[in-house]
This record gives sequence, C-alpha cells and structure tokens, in this order.
Amino acid sequence: MRKIQAIIFSFITSLAVNAAAADTLESLLERVEGGNRAKSFAGAETALRRAAAEPFKARIMLGDALDASRDPGYRCSVIDILGSATDEGVRKDLAASAAASDPGVRACAARQLGLRDNEHAVPLLVANIEAYLGGSGNKGAYEDNFRARLAALDAVWALGEITSPKVIGELERLFRSSDEVFKMNIAFGAGKQEPEKASSFLRSIAGSTGETEPVRAAAFEVLDRLGLAGGLSAAPSAVPSAISRADLLYTGGQTGNISGWFVDMLPIGHTGIYGGTRVEDGKLLPVIYDCVPNYFKPGGTRTVGWYDYTHHFKYPLYAVKTTRVPPTAAQRESIIRTALRLQGAEYSDSHLSQKGPDAFDCVGFSEFAYEEAGLNITPDEQESGWGWPLTPAEQYDAAVNVGARVPGVWAQQTPSGIIAPNPGIITDAFGALNAAFGSGSSVELPGVPAIPGF
Repeated sequence: MRKIQAIIFSFITSLAVNAAAADTLESLLERVEGGNRAKSFAGAETALRRAAAEPFKARIMLGDALDASRDPGYRCSVIDILGSATDEGVRKDLAASAAASDPGVRACAARQLGLRDNEHAVPLLVANIEAYLGGSGNKGAYEDNFRARLAALDAVWALGEITSPKVIGELERLFRSSDEVFKMNIAFGAGKQEPEKASSFLRSIAGSTGETEPVRAAAFEVLDRLGLAGGLSAAPSAVPSAISRADLLYTGGQTGNISGWFVDMLPIGHTGIYGGTRVEDGKLLPVIYDCVPNYFKPGGTRTVGWYDYTHHFKYPLYAVKTTRVPPTAAQRESIIRTALRLQGAEYSDSHLSQKGPDAFDCVGFSEFAYEEAGLNITPDEQESGWGWPLTPAEQYDAAVNVGARVPGVWAQQTPSGIIAPNPGIITDAFGALNAAFGSGSSVELPGVPAIPGF
C-alpha cells in the first residue's frame, strides 16, 4: 500500500514542484530579459535556452546554477538549460557544478556536462571517481555507501561522453585501480573516444589473459563495434572473475527521476542476467539475457551484449549482484536454462504479469528465473498485493554486490538511493509507473539481431 501511495503522492506532488519550478524559471527569465514576458513554463525554458547563447545572460543563469542555497531541482533545470551555452568562459565555470555538495545536483551536472562534451569538467569528474576508488570503507558485498558508488559510476559515464585528448589517458590511469564493474564502464567510455587514440588501450585489455573474461569481453565488444577486434587472442583468462554466470545485472533507466524526489528511489531502471561469455569468429563476447518492451527489435526476452543491454551505452552498468546467500553451481545452471527457455516471451506492458507465465517485465524475468532455481531475491510482500509492483530498484537493494561474500551470511546494507533529476522527465508525471521499469518512451529503440544458438 505504501508503494502505491508513494507513486500517487509523487505524481500529485510533482505537479506542485513543476509549478514552483515554472515560477522560478519565470523569475529567472525576468531577471535575464528585464521582466517583459508573460508567464509560461515551456515558453520560459525555451526563451532561457536561447538567452544562454549570450554570455552576459548566461552569466546571470550561471549564478543560480552554482548557488548552493537554491532548490536542487531548480539548479538542475538551470544546468540543463546552460548546456546550450557556447561561451567558453561560461562552459568552464559551469564545470564547477560537478563538485556540488548536493548529490542530486552532482549527478544531473555530471550527465549534462558529459552530454554537452564539456572538457572543462574532466578534472572534477576524475576527482569524483578517485575520491570513491581511494576512499576508506568497505566495498563489494558489504559496501558502506552505495550512493557514492553510483555517483562515481555516473562520473565514469560522463567522462566517456567527453571527447578530449585528456580523457583516454585518465581512463587508462583509473582502470589500474578499478574493480571489474568500473573497468567495464571504462571500456565502454573508451569506445566513445577517437578510435586511433582508444584502440591500443582497448586491445591491451581484450587480448590480455591477465585480465578477467567479463572485462575482456566488454573491451572485445567495443572493439568489434569499431571494426578493430581482429588479430587478438580469445584464449581463456588466467585470472578468476568475481562475476559468474547467472549473476544479476543492473543498468540505468528512468527510475528515481520523479518519485526519487519523495521516496529516494535509485537510477536503476533495468535488470538482466549475466550469461557468461562466448567465442565467435575469434572474439570473446558477452552474453546477457534481458526483457524489454515489445516495440524493441527484437522485443520481449532476448539475448544481447553490453551495447544493447545499456541502451546503446546510454547508461552505465551500475552493478553486478546476486542473492544474499549465493546460488550453488547447480542453481546457476538452472537459472541459465530458464533464461534460455523463456527466450522470445513477450514483455508485460501492464506489469500485471511481472513473472509470467506468458509475459514478463525485466525484473519479473530475473525473479522468475531465480525462483525456478529455488532462490528468492526479494521478499514476497514486495511482489504482490499492496507490495506490487516490484521495481528494479527494490531488487537492487535486496541483492548484494558480487565479490567477497560469506555464504549463509546476510549482508547489512545502507539505504542506497541517489536522486538524479532530469527536468524533462519530471514534467512527464504520467510516465512514473512505466518509468519504474525502464520502459519509458525516451529510451532509444535498439535494433538487435538474433544471436544463433541462444
């Protein structure tokens, strides 16, 4: 019941938030343009985006974007608007938003700075990542601060979006002190850089038997997409991986953008099951089972790689997890068999049949496969009755990071919500429920070919 109330509350309250944001943007527009404009939220935002092209007007907006005393949602709206600024001085000063004290502002700033290719943000993004990687506290299954981890992964994603000569060197340096999830995200980011600068780094990862197979497969896939994967060894790795077949995967989506203002949800919008790696044409490639809306190509349950699982690298890979009592080898094989058996099933747009038997959503697909193996990822009360619908964020919280685990011991985790507001999504309040499953309309439609034999 609380979940339904939270969704309804977030929708109703978001209308008030939007109205307040409209008044605030109108007030900003009056200061920028001299107050000669009728009030209109859409009109104010459009006018401010045009005004951001003028350095003097952009400077007025910049003051609000960097003002820590202002509402975080308003600041994120202004940061988004200032993304269209062309003055290098404004762009340089806007990069300071990546170091904001508010985690929500820091998250939305990282995304906008990355999307807008703001190379001035590189040192601050790197500092955010290093602060996490070098910080004290427990990592892995007994992580002290999941908010810090997710924010650091957002910074890795943003760094990869910035095409600057500085970036590839920073990614190489960060790679050396990273765990497997960070390493895979670094490989994804390197693939967005100029191929001639990134290829040697990516090839050194893909061809190295001294690196784990999941990380190598990520680099192989990126190189394959660039047409640069030829001539590398796909021999088995000499080092073990903490990531195993049938582990749970979590990437981004729209969860946490509307309801996150009020119920502290996560930017986790899509789940999947890791199927291991396969060798095809001399290349070591990843195998991932997931379930997506039927309008994807193909839709429903499918077998893909990292590129399609992360919606064309639009989101980071946030985590690889499993049940708090890890599956046995036999249970892992059962999970994979179920995932394969369900290939081609339809997606449940209503989420009324999250766990089948004929239609699934992404979180229900993984729950069903685990339950068929005798495991229960999340408490039953979150999946039915007043606990329905189960969200990817709830499953994420119920599972633990792979890595050092003590069989039979339940890990104690801190609340792991991170607010990553996106003004465009906030206005789309009626999409709140669907957005909680990563099936919002703003996700591109990937064209994914069927993979023979899977």
